[in-house]
Amino acid sequence: MQVQEAIFEKSPRAFVGQVGLQCFEYDPRSAETELAFVIKKSAWGRGYAREAAGEVLRFGFERHQLEKIVSVIAPDNPAPQAILRKLGFGCTGERTAYGHRVMYFEITRDRFQA
Repeated sequence: MQVQEAIFEKSPRAFVGQVGLQCFEYDPRSAETELAFVIKKSAWGRGYAREAAGEVLRFGFERHQLEKIVSVIAPDNPAPQAILRKLGFGCTGERTAYGHRVMYFEITRDRFQA
C-alpha cells in the first residue's frame, strides 16, 4: 500500500509537507504498513503533522481495514515521537530500519478508535 498526501497551509495555500502510508522500509513484501511524514521547518509546531497524520491513520484503519500501522523515528528526534504518542502510538523499543537505529512505534485499529 502506498498513499501520499501533500499538506498545505489554508492561507496562502503554501506547501508545508507530506504525509502518507507506505510499505515498511519500502518493501512491497512487508506485512507492515508505515506512517511517514515530513514537515518544512518553517511550519513546525503548528499542528500540521498531527492533523494530517490523524486523517491518514483514519483512512488506513477505516477504509483499508488495516489492523496495525507502524512508524519509525530517529532516537534523537523527540518532536515527531511526541506527535506519534499524542496520536496513540506506543513505542516498542529500538530496532534497525533504513540502515539506522530508530525508535519503533505502533498503533492498532482498536487503540486508534478508542
